[in-house]
Amino acid sequence: QVSETVLRRIREECGFCCYNTRYGHSVRLVNRPLRLSFCREQIEADNQFIHHVFTDECSVQLSANNRFVFCLRGDVERRVKSVHKNPVRVMIWGGISWRGATPLIMFDAGTKINSSTYQGMIESGYKEWSRRKFGDHATLIQDNAPAHKAERTKEYFER
Repeated sequence: QVSETVLRRIREECGFCCYNTRYGHSVRLVNRPLRLSFCREQIEADNQFIHHVFTDECSVQLSANNRFVFCLRGDVERRVKSVHKNPVRVMIWGGISWRGATPLIMFDAGTKINSSTYQGMIESGYKEWSRRKFGDHATLIQDNAPAHKAERTKEYFER
């Protein structure tokens, strides 16, 4: 049996420090050289992304921070947090650019983002905003979500 103090001392002597875990997007190994090449090309071209609008959608849910709970010593009941099986959740879409943020669009709970839903988002939240901010000179940047790369969506953007 090794005490916490001994373990802490060994870690310190070996140069280890304790930090909170940080999270970031993972890039698959096969995509790393491609991503690096793209980034280098953009740097060499001095691309400032001035006419680009980066958009995405995400789900936001109402819940508490479960890492810590602060309560008075001995107050056992407050240490137990109730967990909802189905917390309140909404889907939102938005974008950012050098010239500001797009309006946020919220969807009802359970809305599935398919090609027609996505096209409706572009019509109601992006097109007019983009014309006001950029004229006809904006470049829409989106991820590879199924609704973004669907054939009907591609046809919509070609019109």
